[in-house]
Amino acid sequence: MTARIRVRLDKQTRARLERIQAATGKSVTQLITEAIEAYEQKLRAESLAGNRELLLLAGLFEGPPSLSERTKDEFAEAFSKT
Repeated sequence: MTARIRVRLDKQTRARLERIQAATGKSVTQLITEAIEAYEQKLRAESLAGNRELLLLAGLFEGPPSLSERTKDEFAEAFSKT
């Protein structure tokens, strides 16, 4: 099922869209769909990059088995020492 969406574009953005459309031969619908998919992939990649940084902290802390229940407190304490 598809839905019709109306957007307002300034002159420069509309001109860019028209140039891309002329260069690719794709419809506005195709171009906007591809742009949304590309943006979503970018957001996903940025999110994964952030998670990778957190994973680098894995195994750095020692403590009781309940540590996972007190993660926020442990991080706060660890960072306050730096």
